[in-house]
Formats: sequence, structure tokens, C-alpha cells
Amino acid sequence: MLRVGRSYIDYKREKEEKMKSAGVCFIKFIFILSVALIGCSKKPALLEPTQEADFSITPLSRPSATSQFLFAWGSLGTGEGQFNNPFGVAVDGSNNIYVVDGYNHRIQKFTDSGVFLTEWGSQGSTDGKFSYPRCIAVDGSGNVYVTDGQNHRVQKFTSSGTFLTKWGRYGNTDGKFNYPIGVAVDGSGDVYVADALNHRIQKFTNEGVFLAKWGGYGSGNSQFKLPQGVAVDGSGNIYVADSENYRIQKFTGSGGYLTQWGSYGTGDGQFKAPYGICIDGSGNVLVVDYYNNSIQEFTESGDFLSRWGSYGTIDGVFKYPYGITVVGNGNVYVTDSGNHRIQVFGMPSTMTVEIDIKPGSDENRINFKNSNQMITVAILTTDEFDATTVDHATVSFEGATETHVNKKDNRPRRHEEDVDGDGDTDLVFHFRLGETTLTRDSTEGTLTGETFDGQSIEGTDRIHMIH
Repeated sequence: MLRVGRSYIDYKREKEEKMKSAGVCFIKFIFILSVALIGCSKKPALLEPTQEADFSITPLSRPSATSQFLFAWGSLGTGEGQFNNPFGVAVDGSNNIYVVDGYNHRIQKFTDSGVFLTEWGSQGSTDGKFSYPRCIAVDGSGNVYVTDGQNHRVQKFTSSGTFLTKWGRYGNTDGKFNYPIGVAVDGSGDVYVADALNHRIQKFTNEGVFLAKWGGYGSGNSQFKLPQGVAVDGSGNIYVADSENYRIQKFTGSGGYLTQWGSYGTGDGQFKAPYGICIDGSGNVLVVDYYNNSIQEFTESGDFLSRWGSYGTIDGVFKYPYGITVVGNGNVYVTDSGNHRIQVFGMPSTMTVEIDIKPGSDENRINFKNSNQMITVAILTTDEFDATTVDHATVSFEGATETHVNKKDNRPRRHEEDVDGDGDTDLVFHFRLGETTLTRDSTEGTLTGETFDGQSIEGTDRIHMIH
């Protein structure tokens, strides 16, 4: 039981030491400590949810176009472009990327392609120094706000790292903090801070003047258990990752409760530790689920849209992701804390999809002499792509368009069917040979098109032309 007057950090440290002495396996131990290097150092436990690790693979379920891995940068270290547990991430109006390099006690700034620009900070408690910083936000003027966790304060800087001001110290009264984590800035410049161990949200001016607060420990509406990430949408609504209630709560800018979604679990719309949160250009909500090693996407009202991620170290998977932000072109930047890197996801110029010419036919034989024959081509739904997201009106096959059209508007008909018997819905098209650019010597055919959200697609399959 947690005694009054004993900090949450001290409680977790003692609990973890007991687990060590009891011979708990090393992997479980380091995960409860949140990130790999805590267990063998004197660093404090950084407020992770009090649950056991789950190393099971989270399956991709209905991935979105923006879930495609583009590139990554970073490795464990202290040099430029290296990280030791990157946490928060933010973008400015010029698409520069700011990363909270947590255990290096600094901020690093990059171009959106990952080129190092500058850094500032070191471990300490004086102005411009940090003690386990967590999250970061940038206002409309390019000023940078950092939650300085162990110093229980917020620090404000210019975009180049010049110290401007600070506010907060340890406590539970207005304007004080007990481990601030999430931070966000609205269109008016007001700053919202997730005051984690006080289980509340505090609102300030951009100079640190206290304006409002809401919350308290609990699981009811407007209550929190270890709030982590906080984000603001274009209408000034506030979204909070309520981590140990395994949910997202949505509020007005003054703290009025609006709605919530989420529960404990591994399914779509469920969480095991929602941490980072951001809003994309369409108003959709992206949430980092730390223990499920995944990103989930929702509408502004909490309807599930997509999900991607699993546990691992290769490109496109995560080892305890933490922070998230979206740049102007829609690319998503995620701090992959346990892999000490930044991963970038988005819409590649052209996405390769799997197609099947003449489904059910291994030979894919086409009689070149019969120009009036129909060629059936299916776009297949796979673990990486949902064929039903394709705008059928944009699809062509070797220059030909869908033969079957609606009489009323002369638009191509849409035909969905499970052609390969795997239980997923595929998209089926019919093209007239004489309308294609195929020749008697062709050995493959290519289909092109776009998804409903503008992602270009392309798929190729072999053919056997009969003369």
C-alpha cells in the first residue's frame, strides 16, 4: 500500500527492487521500469503504468495509408542524432522536428528528413537544464515548451534553444506540479499540461500564468489515473491520454467534459497504456499505445479507423513507442523509445499492392487474337493493404478502364468479392483486351489507381499471351 507522504517514484523504485531480489525475470523487470536502461542505473522509474509487460505481437488490423514506413533515424548514444530513450516529439510551422532525448536530458532539433540542426540542455535544475524531460510542444510563434519532469516545471525556449522563462515547482496547489508529462498549446497560445501524479490538467498563459485546472484521481468522467499525453484540435478541444484508465477523454478548452473512448485490452479501440496523442490535418486522433506497441487512429468522436504496429526492432515496428506528431504533408513521426530512434510513416509516392489477373487461373492465359475478350483483375486485401479503400473509378489496367458501367451516370460499377477465399473482401474489375496496350509479346500486366484518400497504388501480375 502506498503510504501518505511517500512519492509514487519511491514506491515504484522499492517495488522494483523487491522484484529483483525475488528473482523476477530480467525482461519483465526492465519493462516495468519502462525502458531498457533504467534497471541497472540509479535513474528513477518514469511513471509507467503499474502492470506487467506483454511481449505478444500486436497484429496489424486495418492499416491506413499513412501507416507505411518511410524512413527512420537514430541509435543509442549521446552524439548528434543519437538518443537515449526519446520521449516527446513536436513539429513547428516550418516542419522542423523537436525531440525530447529523455535520458540525455536534452532537446534535439532536426529537419523533417532527419538532418540534425541543433541541440540544447544537460542534466541539472538551473535554467535551460533538465532532469528527465518528457514532452514538448511548439506554439504558433515557434516558441518551444518542455515538461521538465523531475524538476516539476515547464520551461519555454526560442526555436533555437534560448531560454525564455519557466514556471512550476513541486506541489499540488495551483501552478505547481507533481511530475508534469504531456504539454500542448492551443491557437490562442494557452498551454495545457498533464500534471501526472496530481492526476489533473492545468491550463496556463504562454507566460505561465495559471488559468484553470480540472481532474482528480479516479475513473469517472473528468477524473484521471496518471494522465500522459495531451493534444488540442483546431476547434480548441482538449484530448487527454488517461493512461491507467486505458482511455482517451475529450474536453472543451475550459475543461468541460465531452466524451471518452477506450478500455483495457489488445483489440481495436482498446489500450494497455495510451501515452502520446496528436491530431492530424483531418481532425483525426492518433494515439500511441506503449505496451501494445502500436498506433491507433480515431475520428474526433472516438470511432476507430485504423491501427498499425507490433513489437520488434526492424523498420515499421516498435519497442515501446512514446511520442507522436504529424507534419504538414501528413507524415507521422513516432519516438520509438526502446529502439532509440525516430520512425516516420506516411503515404509513399506509389504503394505496391497485390493483384491477381484471371483469379483462379495459374496460367493467366490470354488469347491475343480475341480482342473482345474480358480480362478479370482483382486487387487483393492483404495484411498490409485493404482493397476496399480503393476508389474504383480511378483504376485502369494497361490503359483500359472498367468495362461494366452504370447506365445512369456512365461510372464504373464497383464489384467486391472474396476471390481468393481467405475471408477478406477483394475488389474485382473487368477490362476488354482490345482497349488495353497489351501486345502479343507481353508477359505481365499492370494495374494502377488511387485510394479514396489519394494514395497512388500499382500492382503487377504475370500473363501468358496465346497468339
